[in-house]
Amino acid sequence: YNLVGHAWLALFRFLDPNVALGLLSALLGSLTVLLIYCAGRELTANRLASAIGAAGLAVSHSLWWHATAVEVYALNTALVALVLFLVFRYFRAGGFGHLVAAYVAAGLGVFNHGLMALFLPALVALALYLAARRPGIGWGRCALLALAYAAGCAPFAAVFLRDYASLAGGLLPFRADAFAATLVGATVTTSFGGFFFPVGLSVGQRLFWTGNYLFLLLWNFPSAALGLAGWGLAKLAPNKERRGGFLFFVTAIVAQIVWSANYLIWEMYAFSLPVYLLLAVPLIVGVDALLASGRRILAVPVIATLALPVLLYTGVA
Repeated sequence: YNLVGHAWLALFRFLDPNVALGLLSALLGSLTVLLIYCAGRELTANRLASAIGAAGLAVSHSLWWHATAVEVYALNTALVALVLFLVFRYFRAGGFGHLVAAYVAAGLGVFNHGLMALFLPALVALALYLAARRPGIGWGRCALLALAYAAGCAPFAAVFLRDYASLAGGLLPFRADAFAATLVGATVTTSFGGFFFPVGLSVGQRLFWTGNYLFLLLWNFPSAALGLAGWGLAKLAPNKERRGGFLFFVTAIVAQIVWSANYLIWEMYAFSLPVYLLLAVPLIVGVDALLASGRRILAVPVIATLALPVLLYTGVA
């Protein structure tokens, strides 16, 4: 994000830096919505459903907020949306290159924010599924996917080794204490590290944070979106053609929920942003199912509720 931001400021040197970087975040947030729309079209081939679901994501408060903030999260969402689009594009149209690009993008995301490493279980699960079930994808091609992910992670690895060498006095000989310090600095902020999976909390404290997490979920989708997403998830599960994509999606969102729900500090709001983004996928499928059901009288008011966040967020201080 810093590298992109410096290049952006060089291009728009005539603007106030805060204004310029605010525009960059807005552009990345918009790109996220566009890519989710494209991912929805790969899944449903329905432009209207994809547009409605993407619009529902566009007014989700955490994405809206971070699309105006000078932080890494809008770029994070754009990379997540890109990975989703490429994976679903592969299952619809084929093309091994789509998978390679998805793994490179996921690896590059780690260079932007360590949170992207949580997609590794989903990427591994997808590779194993493809090797076992997908014709033409053997273990050799899975190894290529691993190399693609490693190539994306290469800039992060280079910075990691540089920081390690500065602490250890060089790359050789190996020093465990310097490696541990570098790992902590690269993955957990020194100020907030103690808030990841804390121990010794009372039942009341656990209930408070669980309730806070559920509140944030409802705050981001105060409409029929969650019900439609549940319907969409049920529609995705039995589809044989999209089973690999469904496996990838479920593994990814479970990993994100487990992590973000146990980061017990206000920044849970930012760390759970990928969860809200991922929910836009079954939301689009749910809207598609509703439109295909022929219940036009029901569909119109249900879909209209997706605009409620605009009224809610602008009406609450």
